[in-house]
Amino acid sequence: PDFAAVIGGDVPLPDNDLALVGVSFRDLSPRALSNQGKLQWDFGDGQTGDTTRPEHVYLRPGTYRVKLTFRRAGKDAEIANKIEIDRPMQYPN
Repeated sequence: PDFAAVIGGDVPLPDNDLALVGVSFRDLSPRALSNQGKLQWDFGDGQTGDTTRPEHVYLRPGTYRVKLTFRRAGKDAEIANKIEIDRPMQYPN
């Protein structure tokens, strides 16, 4: 398995000065693996997902261990990467 993560930007909350961080994940695994198995994401913050392109919101910036697991024929194949979640740089106009 393989995956990519892209910081989408701030997710503002009403009555909160600190915005959350939105991230898009994408499964980059070979089609033979992803089409025949069940996938599970672990976003490293206690939340999980089971779609090929999940959108996830982190409560705060930091380093998270994200894991993508495929279960096929009773066996697991997984990859885990540490990703740095931070707000995108803002440039003046």
